[in-house]
Amino acid sequence: MQINTRISGSYGTIAAVDKTESRPAGAVPETSAIAATDTVQISDAGRARAAGDRTVSGLDPERVAQIRKNILDGAYNSLDVVDTVARRILESGDL
Repeated sequence: MQINTRISGSYGTIAAVDKTESRPAGAVPETSAIAATDTVQISDAGRARAAGDRTVSGLDPERVAQIRKNILDGAYNSLDVVDTVARRILESGDL
């Protein structure tokens, strides 16, 4: 059996060819070990948030509850609010 795999992306094309011989049922194919090392760095703000410090994000549970209530009450369903939000997003450069 021969399996060809081609993965294309912005970094180029990767081609892999897997040639295996017929094996008896239950036989395990031979593989080669590839060592990989991943690392993660957690910021001080991330550590504080994981420890339960809700003031790091600037939103305490009471503020979140008030925003949720405003959304459910339709307080943000006006063209003035939509216009203000759209302008702030454009000014922030997030788009």
